[in-house]
Amino acid sequence: MLIKLSELKETEPKREHGDIESLKKSIMEIGLLNPLTINQENKLLAGRRRFQAIKELGWEQVECIMLTSENILFDFKVAIEENLRRKPLTDPENAIAISEYDKLKREIEGSQPQGKHSSLSQNDNDGWSQQKTADDLGVSHTSVVYAIQIAKAVEEKPELAKLKGTQILREIKLIKQREEIKTLKPIEGKYRVIYADCPWNYNDKRDGHTTGAEDHYPCMSIEELCNLPIKELSEDNAVLFFWVTSPLLEECFEVINTWGFKYKTSFVWDKVKHNMGHYNSVRHELLLICTKGNCLPDSKKLIDSVQSIERSDIHSEKPEEFRKIIDTLYPVGKRIELFARKQIEGWESWGTDDLL
Repeated sequence: MLIKLSELKETEPKREHGDIESLKKSIMEIGLLNPLTINQENKLLAGRRRFQAIKELGWEQVECIMLTSENILFDFKVAIEENLRRKPLTDPENAIAISEYDKLKREIEGSQPQGKHSSLSQNDNDGWSQQKTADDLGVSHTSVVYAIQIAKAVEEKPELAKLKGTQILREIKLIKQREEIKTLKPIEGKYRVIYADCPWNYNDKRDGHTTGAEDHYPCMSIEELCNLPIKELSEDNAVLFFWVTSPLLEECFEVINTWGFKYKTSFVWDKVKHNMGHYNSVRHELLLICTKGNCLPDSKKLIDSVQSIERSDIHSEKPEEFRKIIDTLYPVGKRIELFARKQIEGWESWGTDDLL
């Protein structure tokens, strides 16, 4: 049926429509292939981008399919299934619709008690579950979980609706990480020897997915690292042993200088095993030695600057041999390890229970 555009009602709240220009060009070239889906009140259930495109093209009327079912859940299901045929599940509009469907079913059926196995079948009469939403809509349970996370994030921060679903999932993770960083306990005391393996934020992603460090622990930006009170917590004469990877070599000096230290030299950790890299196959990492005031080593022993030690399979774990090198060169003074993975005798640690 043909319906005047002025009589159609968009679903609220209005959301970002995505790339309208390419859709407009396609419609001008080959026409509108699929009608819009509306209910009996002329409310748009599916086809928001197409509606926006033809409105901008100046159309006065459009072909529509009207759903006559009085069951709003059926309307929802039909709209979602149509969207899934047109666009990826991770599109925020689809995710929001799936989340709303799950919410409405729970209001009607009641929620499944906590602890129930997610694989319970659709025929069980003990409340609604995410698995039942997945079964009802013909999608995976994981897709429903992600859809609910995306919908919640967009509700709290509407500007996220401009992103792809995978990018929104990444933002959810980064927001959580930033909140965890805020809970870090204060660093106290004065230290002569500081050992730091910072949780660098690489801003490295593929189609919105986190990669590397962000999959293992909360990461910190250069600004957040600079804001740590290391300058005030180090003695007038102090040494900093500072881990950094090659991609962050340039940026790391902003942190080092802000903390009040100056670069002197470095150790190279030859990991033996190779790692993925953008420009080469990376098998090394750098341990920079930086000083504040006058802090030459206590020992005159010269240790080889290249240490070939096969890396473990634990992400970002550093060999204990390097701590022994530090203790050999600087046996005197109060020492602290930042972002420590475990408590070591003779060392104070910060980050063991707070971040990693």
